[in-house]
Parts: sequence; C-alpha cells; structure tokens
Amino acid sequence: MSGSQHGGGPVGHHECDKILSAGRTLIEKSHLASYQNGAFVACTNCQVFECRVKADFHQRFGRYMAWVWFAVGAENLAKAACLCNGCPEYSPEGHYGALEKFIRWDKQAKKYVGHLVKLATHLPKEDRPALLNGYLKLRDIRNRDLHTFKEDVRKGNFPLVESHFVPAFNVLLGTMQVHHPEAEDQ
Repeated sequence: MSGSQHGGGPVGHHECDKILSAGRTLIEKSHLASYQNGAFVACTNCQVFECRVKADFHQRFGRYMAWVWFAVGAENLAKAACLCNGCPEYSPEGHYGALEKFIRWDKQAKKYVGHLVKLATHLPKEDRPALLNGYLKLRDIRNRDLHTFKEDVRKGNFPLVESHFVPAFNVLLGTMQVHHPEAEDQ
C-alpha cells in the first residue's frame, strides 16, 4: 500500500498508522483532550483535569506528567501527518527527530521553516495559522517541560489546549483523512 506523494516517495500506511495511534493515545491519556467522532476535543474544565491527573498520575507531578505526554503525543501526530503526506525528508526507517525539525525560525531566511511549514503550503490559507501557531506554542512548552520541572507554570497553559493545540491537531487529522482515510477509524 502506498501513501500520497508531495515530492517524496510512497509512504507506507502502517508506519503512519502506528505513529498516529501512539500520538492519539498519549494525547488522550494526558486528559487534556479526547478523540471523538474523528476529531480531537479539548478538556475545558481545569478542575476536572486537575482531579484526573492527580488521581491517575501523581499528586504533585501529575500536571507535569500530563503535559509531557500531551507534547510527545502532539509531536507524534505531526510526524504521522508528515509521513502520511510524503514529506521528502522522511522514511519509515529513518530517525524522525525533535519538534524543532517541524517548525523553527531560520535567521538567515527570516522565516519559519520545517516539515510542518512545508505541509502547511498544501493547506487552505485559513488552516495554516492554526497549525503553525499551535505547534510554535507547543514547541516552547515541550522544551520547557523536557528540560526541567517548574512548579505551577502549566496551569496558565491550559486555555491553549482549546484555543491553539486542538485546532492544530484537527488540521493535521484533516490532512491524513484526505490522503489516508483510515486515520478516522483509528
């Protein structure tokens, strides 16, 4: 079975499915978003989220753990979309790299570059800001959480799940459903 082609060779659906499933599972298990009827839905009740992560993860570090899972799940979702859409730098056997490969500022070119930027060029113009802005904010949160634990900084990021991250995830899902209808049935 082959995937779509946007300058790259055919992409195996199995690898896309595997990474998509892993990403979706991590996002859902973080309790920050759920997957319903083929789309992500943000948890909008901060108190419910806080209770779940304290009960399911850890009393003190639960929120931190949830955000780490959420960010890793989001990164996997981006990788699945790139694979599914045939990003030329990717091969199912290759190393996928960190989120910085997906969107970063190129000082010399004075613009954002990366796999998600390339993928965004194939999207309707109205979908591009949701994808790129969501992943820029997520990259900063991921980097903060990856390198250290800081007390009480994540609560302020909670509204971004609904305003930035879930819209970005759903844009990515849309690219996979166009080229890879099985994404909806995962």
